[in-house]
Amino acid sequence: MDRIKNAVTKSFSRVAICFSLSIIFVSIIFAFGNIFIDPVMMLKVWITFFLLGIFNVFRILVSTSKWALDKPYILPNLLFMPLFMITALALAMNLIKDVDFNGMFDKRWLLLIYAGLFLIIFSVKQFIDYYRYKAKTDLMNDALISFQKEHEWDEEE
Repeated sequence: MDRIKNAVTKSFSRVAICFSLSIIFVSIIFAFGNIFIDPVMMLKVWITFFLLGIFNVFRILVSTSKWALDKPYILPNLLFMPLFMITALALAMNLIKDVDFNGMFDKRWLLLIYAGLFLIIFSVKQFIDYYRYKAKTDLMNDALISFQKEHEWDEEE
């Protein structure tokens, strides 16, 4: 039960940050396009992030399972990435289908930009996580080497 509680807590904090950034992103795009934001659109964004929160709970549970312990840490992220991307693109298509951009944007290009942003942000996050885990591993390896040097004389006796 503690695993599920921890997964829900982690998922909620991550999804809340992404939800806030998404609302800001959508608002900026609509403000530059001088487009009215329908309250139903915000409800759709909320529902989408509720689904993403559920998917994120399952991703966290999979990444902390015994199966994932001997796999590269990036594997659960790569397994769930298409699900996250499909959900995000479904939201984007749903938001722009009823909007008239007054000829400012072609809807297909906006969708491609949204997909590109998703992939760039996902890739940057994976690189940051890789270097963060690598730094922790290097620190542990250095500590192990210094411990072995300090206790080298114990083996000689």
